[in-house]
Amino acid sequence: MSPAARSLPHQARVLIVRFTSLGDVVKATALPRLIHARYPDAHITFVTAEAHLELIRDNPHVAHAIGFERRKGLRGLLRLAARLRRERFDLVVDVHRSLRSRVL
Repeated sequence: MSPAARSLPHQARVLIVRFTSLGDVVKATALPRLIHARYPDAHITFVTAEAHLELIRDNPHVAHAIGFERRKGLRGLLRLAARLRRERFDLVVDVHRSLRSRVL
């Protein structure tokens, strides 16, 4: 476990980011369950491509699923980043580490 994860508050606010690649989004759906096993009261937000939102929306461990539409471009990404910054997450799990996800 990472040092950041060890120091999370019990009711941690966690952001998981995985935009593209259907198979990788499917694999990432296990992360909320694993986080909840350690932090049952965690509030998990998952950001993915709008096209993959249905894979996340009904996950019982995800409190909020957000779809990003790639066609909205950089302006849309920056708006989403500003929205997420206001949420003040305790931990951000960037599954992809792409340029887009780093902006967030």
